[in-house]
Amino acid sequence: MDNINWSDFYLILKISVAIITVVTSIFGLIKFIDSRVAKKLEDPAFISSIVEKLHPYAIFNEKGNLLVDKGAMQFIEKITVLNSDETPTKITLEFEKHMPVAPIIQNLDADSCTIQEKREGNYNWVYDIDYHMYTPEAERKFKVEIVT
Repeated sequence: MDNINWSDFYLILKISVAIITVVTSIFGLIKFIDSRVAKKLEDPAFISSIVEKLHPYAIFNEKGNLLVDKGAMQFIEKITVLNSDETPTKITLEFEKHMPVAPIIQNLDADSCTIQEKREGNYNWVYDIDYHMYTPEAERKFKVEIVT
């Protein structure tokens, strides 16, 4: 027992401390990155920018006035709404470039209607609206979602 090789002991101790330091640094870095990601995911502006890029949509009324744009208007050149006496009957979306899949249009009100899309020309999508039940004199709102 008296013949302890102290140089080997110090070498083993140095290697152990180095390994512990590296492992601790890696765990600290992972914890730091996780906290930064968690902080970013709680930021409403960041989430909104992700939604605008991955799931762009816009909300407009029966006059074609834009109420909310969450990225869809970077694709849509113009929204035209054709109204009958009481209800919108046709919505035309004009695009600057070809959209292979029709954007989805939803009625945001309590009205019951069927919306049928068709392509018009090279870049336009036209939606014919057939109302089954509706509330007279109510402003109607529509949501258009771009399928990317």
